[in-house]
Amino acid sequence: MTTRAEHPIRFRPMGVYDTLSGDNSSSGACEVLQDLIPDPSTPACFVCRPANTTAIDFSTWASAPGTVGPVTVMYQVNGIVYGLVGITTGTYAGKDYPFACDASSGAFLTVSGITTNNVPTSQATTGDWIPPQMTLMSIKLVTAHIGFDGATHFFGVFDVTTPTSPVWSSGNTSTNALPSVPSAAQVFSNRTYFVCKNVVYYTDTLALAMANSNQSFTIGDYTPITAFAQLPVSTTSQGIVQGLLAFKTNSVTLITGDAVTSNLSTNLLSPSVGTTASRTVVPTPEGVVFMAVDGIRVISFAGQVSEPNKDLATPFINALTPSRACASFNSDTYRICIQNGAVNATPYQDYWYTMKSKLWTGPHTFEYGMACPNGNDFLLVSNNRVGKIYNSFVVQGHNGAGVGFVEDGVPLSWRLLTSPMTDLGNMYANSLTRSTIEMATPASGQSYNFTAQDENGTALARGNIAIAANQSIWGAFIWGLGKWGASTSGLTPLTIPWDQAVVFSRLKVLGTGASALGLRISSLHLGYKPLKYILN
Repeated sequence: MTTRAEHPIRFRPMGVYDTLSGDNSSSGACEVLQDLIPDPSTPACFVCRPANTTAIDFSTWASAPGTVGPVTVMYQVNGIVYGLVGITTGTYAGKDYPFACDASSGAFLTVSGITTNNVPTSQATTGDWIPPQMTLMSIKLVTAHIGFDGATHFFGVFDVTTPTSPVWSSGNTSTNALPSVPSAAQVFSNRTYFVCKNVVYYTDTLALAMANSNQSFTIGDYTPITAFAQLPVSTTSQGIVQGLLAFKTNSVTLITGDAVTSNLSTNLLSPSVGTTASRTVVPTPEGVVFMAVDGIRVISFAGQVSEPNKDLATPFINALTPSRACASFNSDTYRICIQNGAVNATPYQDYWYTMKSKLWTGPHTFEYGMACPNGNDFLLVSNNRVGKIYNSFVVQGHNGAGVGFVEDGVPLSWRLLTSPMTDLGNMYANSLTRSTIEMATPASGQSYNFTAQDENGTALARGNIAIAANQSIWGAFIWGLGKWGASTSGLTPLTIPWDQAVVFSRLKVLGTGASALGLRISSLHLGYKPLKYILN
């Protein structure tokens, strides 16, 4: 029970928000949920993000043509990853070289047809760029890359008639050729749509040919198209029809219909909102999600462009080099990695948005420059771990994996930081009388550290919760020598024993600890009293 004049607060963590005050945002706003992800069984409860593991290690590639640099594009089909990787030494130095690998075994496959002339020149690894893109049309995996020479070679193709023995080639569309090297490609209505600046060219059905010279149309003004994405569109007259979104920096256009049915048309959805971050444009069950200059937006199946996500926008508004931001969607999770220019040292930060819970977590501690779905989870290309592609798990225990918490030899640790908590409208200093946190702790002994902070992040007090490694059985140990208490499997309120009095105007609570299977973190319960004087 509470004591006289004690004010009880229950803080239920409900995701990461942009806010300087818990009073001015949704209840349960957190500043940080690092390497914590939602428990799929319980709202306002979080578990530890599993460690990423190596899926593909290029050091095992026996037929590598030289020293391997960064992977610049990849596409996963039925467990096989096809892509291009930069080569820094040897005959193919300065080129992006085709590869194929079984993601489950890590075994590289032989790609035939590669020559020094039919592979693209690598782009710079820093600064603004036009990301390569791959799209699958039947057995042809088309690769758009601005590094092709534009004379004989305009785009690349993996022929995956036999998926384990792909054949590489490059060239141009037959009959009528593309006028320049395309910057993007996307399959729509069994045709491949190519982008050449502000003009869209489309091939014949299931072919890389253009039988007619007029198989093209212009999107808007002279500014270039930056991205393509498919979008099913709900209509009142025709039900669900397929659409193709064409993004520019400041606009979005929806392409519908087909030349065969004489109803090919363009529809301007937004004259002022677009994107330069082509790799953040991702189809999801709620529509196509993308990063605009003002945050994360969604284009619904009705073709409506949403307002920016109201919970978290600052990292995306301050993203350095938006063209290098990347995102992907799988297993109810939209994840996006950006370089945050508003944070000291401008780190790359990985944020996850869970559709079921409608909340953000992060920033997580693994940076990457490319992501794609793989089974229930993801494959990641790291920015600072060249030569590997990683498995990344969004739920603990997927397919028997996703239960480890050591990443590249480094143990993971979680970090939870609340936003400044309410003062219940009083103007006075407050004294924290007691506090508990609901946790389920793993079977092994662990220690969890907590810090009470003021609104500026200054430490006011510290506390440590130590969990006994093993339960002692009553009567089976010598009193005073054994450990009394045990680990828990359900959410249990644990007292945070502060080392000194906590006096505050606004309060933040920071919790940290080693990541582990079985750990769950949920609500904080706080009791405090107004002190009838004003701080500062």
